[in-house]
Amino acid sequence: MARCGRASEEITRTVVFETISCGAGPALTASISNWGSGYITDLPYVPGYYRHQSPVHLHLACLFGSVAGLDLGPGTPLSYLELGCGHGFGALALAVCNPGWRVTGIDFNPAHIAAARALAAEAGITNAQFLEADLATLMDDPRVREIPEADVATMHGLWSWVTDPVRAGIVRLLGAKVRPGGVVQVSYNALPAWQGALGMQRLLRESGERVAARSDRQAEAGLEIVSALADAKAHHLHGLPFVESLLEHARHCQIAYLAHEYMNKAWRPPRGAPSCSGGARCRAWGSYARPVMRQA
Repeated sequence: MARCGRASEEITRTVVFETISCGAGPALTASISNWGSGYITDLPYVPGYYRHQSPVHLHLACLFGSVAGLDLGPGTPLSYLELGCGHGFGALALAVCNPGWRVTGIDFNPAHIAAARALAAEAGITNAQFLEADLATLMDDPRVREIPEADVATMHGLWSWVTDPVRAGIVRLLGAKVRPGGVVQVSYNALPAWQGALGMQRLLRESGERVAARSDRQAEAGLEIVSALADAKAHHLHGLPFVESLLEHARHCQIAYLAHEYMNKAWRPPRGAPSCSGGARCRAWGSYARPVMRQA
């Protein structure tokens, strides 16, 4: 049985699909070619473990939704796929606690994959593999054959931060690699809950981008302006509990988290569940919104 860790404080909605049938290390130097297509690539994301990605939690969610869950008996093999795995902390935690599982992590950032592979080698974890790839084009890459058919596929935050071609690539990949009856978990910033914070995010990003510096420095500069306007009781920044809670969290969180959360050019919280049309025919059977933030 998988073990669970501490959940993040991120504001998300988690949507689970039952597939019916399927056809923080040192920062990097920013690339002048913008190879990330607007996605933050010049510094790594914050390492972390998010317990709602655990197959145990997803199994319970299935049962609560009156859907057959996963077979998680002792020694039962399981194939797990994480898209946007970052440093691989979550994938490796599941792999080391469940040696009979086959775990695959995919990420666009080469620094993340290098860190995940190094940690796996140092810890002697042999049932996890990590692939550096662009999800927009992975289905056209011969390396897609290295990815086994998955019983469980998860992604944390990714859907809110990437472009439409990447979203389309994700749907194609899930359609090809999630077995019939498998479970897909998508955790993302969602509307209408984020409606009041759209102006704050845009102000933070566009103000920060005026600084000719790395993404973390831009995020700091943008937060400084947003905080000053909030203190001056600017409209859309003052008197809104959700926005005020986000600003309070931003003032105390790691700057790498702030940059990745707010500085991506494609950032946009979708309304409702992600579409599974295309390569995968999925039925969204349940969703739940986690608490916005723990209050003192």
